[in-house]
Amino acid sequence: MVGHRNIFYQFRYTKGVKEIILSSKVLLLLTIEIIVGVLSSLAMTVVFFRIFQEVLEKDTLYFDQQMANFIYIWRNPGLTKIMIFITNFGAQYMMVIFVLAVIFLIWRKHKRDALSLVIILVMGVIINLSLKQVIQRPRPVISPLIAESSYSFPSGHAMNSSVFYLAMSFYVYHLTKRKKLSLLVTMGSIALIILIGLSRIYLGVHYPSDIVAGYVVGAWWLVTAILIGKSVDFVEIFKIEKSHLIKIK
Repeated sequence: MVGHRNIFYQFRYTKGVKEIILSSKVLLLLTIEIIVGVLSSLAMTVVFFRIFQEVLEKDTLYFDQQMANFIYIWRNPGLTKIMIFITNFGAQYMMVIFVLAVIFLIWRKHKRDALSLVIILVMGVIINLSLKQVIQRPRPVISPLIAESSYSFPSGHAMNSSVFYLAMSFYVYHLTKRKKLSLLVTMGSIALIILIGLSRIYLGVHYPSDIVAGYVVGAWWLVTAILIGKSVDFVEIFKIEKSHLIKIK
């Protein structure tokens, strides 16, 4: 009898939650975004572990060698200077842009967004360093053009640039709601992220599979971070809508 009663209460609670969500366009949109976010996060987790498994079993060697050899063909002194310049947008230059972005957000009274951006990037770096230490894949030893001392998998430049520049695209849309501007920023960010990844292969400090894994983990972490923020917003708005609905009844 108690079991039936619990099922009845659960049914009424679920029905009440559904009613509150459907009564609010904001809650409905957040629900859809959260569902899409969860599915995307799970998909990227599966993809990363598939890449990780293939790296452990050395199934990526042929792809890595063929891709790297194709890129190495284009090496010349002029292009090398350009690639070193581009690769810095995944590290030193990126940090300068990051600091300026945080200062700008604080100046425009978006302190919560500034804090979120700091947490997203810092946690991204921590996740990347942790994965490197756990997996401990050595860097390529064939013709590196610059020196790197850390482990190779996944690429920190690829991951951190994915997290930061895509986060910037998200904040541009979130704060301005200007679709054309957001589209331009997003397209520019994606182009820069791809170029940074290619520069790491060109300079001989990463395998192509390192870059792909960095992109996947970076996208996963950003989606997960946004998902956490959306979930917090959902809970806060749900409480407000629930209290309004109770007053009306």
